[in-house]
Amino acid sequence: MASEKQLRNKINTDAQRVLASIKELLDVMRITENMIESINEHCKTVRQEEIRKNSDEQHRLEFEVFCYTIFLTTKQTRKYLVPKGIFSKETEEELCGFFDGALTYQSMISCRTEFQDTMVEQLDKYQAIENKETGGSLQLFGILIARAATRDMQKRLNAYTGASIAGEGVVLTIGEIAMRAMEKELKHPHLDT
Repeated sequence: MASEKQLRNKINTDAQRVLASIKELLDVMRITENMIESINEHCKTVRQEEIRKNSDEQHRLEFEVFCYTIFLTTKQTRKYLVPKGIFSKETEEELCGFFDGALTYQSMISCRTEFQDTMVEQLDKYQAIENKETGGSLQLFGILIARAATRDMQKRLNAYTGASIAGEGVVLTIGEIAMRAMEKELKHPHLDT
């Protein structure tokens, strides 16, 4: 069996590969762009200012989508990382925690500089609310998307409505991205002897 150091190095490498797959899939599936289009379509109907390309709002939306994707990915770690029955429950939890930490760290350093400090805090908020109430992270995601779309409260309410229009499809797609990245990069048990 692999040494603990080899195992940790392999898990860290796996986290880097999963992150690369997530970024590629987010880009290919145009999640943020589609969300902005939906919000902008709604803004047109209520005569509100649209989100401009390369604006602070666009960058914040990209961060929120990225962050929620990482959160959903960490929810699947146990399913993809550790083959059943090889390790004790405590060791499985430790390995999953190490992977999640590595993925979070790699995600944080890959973010735009202005969002790096917020990444861990945001993931902690998602986890805390999900621990209290099933589906709470989805509600928080909707609120954060609305805040990201605009600073003006009325516009925020309109953006929340626009995000809600696209919401279910976006969240399903984000969940699919998390699952695809894990399946692609961790499809075979990598803890071989």
